[in-house]
Amino acid sequence: MIRRPSSPLEQVVRRLSEHHPEIPCLLKKNSLRKPHFDGPIPRNFVVTIQYKERQTGNYVVIISSGNNCIQVGSNIAIVHNFCTVGEIITEKSMITLLIEVKAEMKEIKPHVKHLLNIQQSTTTEDEEEDIAFEELSLPCTDVDELFQLNEKLKINKTVHKELLSILSTTGGRNLREVIYRMMRELMLNCVLRHFNWTGQGSKHSFRDLALGHVMERHV
Repeated sequence: MIRRPSSPLEQVVRRLSEHHPEIPCLLKKNSLRKPHFDGPIPRNFVVTIQYKERQTGNYVVIISSGNNCIQVGSNIAIVHNFCTVGEIITEKSMITLLIEVKAEMKEIKPHVKHLLNIQQSTTTEDEEEDIAFEELSLPCTDVDELFQLNEKLKINKTVHKELLSILSTTGGRNLREVIYRMMRELMLNCVLRHFNWTGQGSKHSFRDLALGHVMERHV
């Protein structure tokens, strides 16, 4: 009783091992053609008919309808089992996948467009803020410089945004300390002595400045 090999490779090895170079039949050109369906078959796959063909002289094991082979040396080619999805199943699967991909792309497209608009808007704002940051030379070293900053704050929203960004990084243990540190961010002591909140005592009113409104809303 001959044990049936579990795979085409084992069968090839067994068939070749049964022969010996001294056997006269090796010199003849005979061949063996036999259909087989060995090997596991995944679900939804169908096996294409396969043939094993042995040709003596130069040993070749091939398949009649494919070229899935591994060349071993110069005389032997070993073909592994293979299986394929039926044409109807393949076409239906591809069409279904294409429809799903198309629907997903249609759904994703507006979100991508929205994100691109946000990115473009953010990039433009960042460029403007970079310019504004260069314009904001803080703290102010004299009264004229503080008034110039105040005028820029009235007409330039980017300067307003940049100033809020700078002030938002200022902290302290209590509100009084936070306000004190914010004022130090805006101006030096030599400038600060010319201001008070209401403008009493021949000093400038900080409350009436755009800077004062920003500070008041921020704290």
